[in-house]
Amino acid sequence: MKFEDSNKIFFTSDSHYFHSNIFHIGDFAFGRPDSSFEVLKQLKGIKFLIIGNHDKRTVLRKSYTKEKFEWIKDDFEFHFNDYCFYLSHRPNIENKQNIINLHGHVHKTYNILERKNSNILLDVGVDAWNFKPVSLSRVIEFIETFG
Repeated sequence: MKFEDSNKIFFTSDSHYFHSNIFHIGDFAFGRPDSSFEVLKQLKGIKFLIIGNHDKRTVLRKSYTKEKFEWIKDDFEFHFNDYCFYLSHRPNIENKQNIINLHGHVHKTYNILERKNSNILLDVGVDAWNFKPVSLSRVIEFIETFG
């Protein structure tokens, strides 16, 4: 997968619940699958899902919900410019070097960036970003400023 415009790529996580390419990094919904589908229908753009612990009980139970995502994976790695991004619902840098792990799950509102050896972990959950998706360009700016 090749990406060209960092202003049109967004990340979010743990919305338990709108734009171009949205990577939802787990826990799309918490509740009934039918309610999840109604929210999912309203989201614009191409949607990708990294499976979170709550998705197994909601989103993945109904085929009509699964069909709304371009793909659904446990994790995903991609390169943008000189950066290597690794998307996972839970923080995970096991057996990784020189990556930026974008994750959710931890529900932090402070200390959202962590450096471990050659890796960076960044919480892109809604709690950490004022309940809004964060663009790839903002992620890069944040890492260059604070990482």
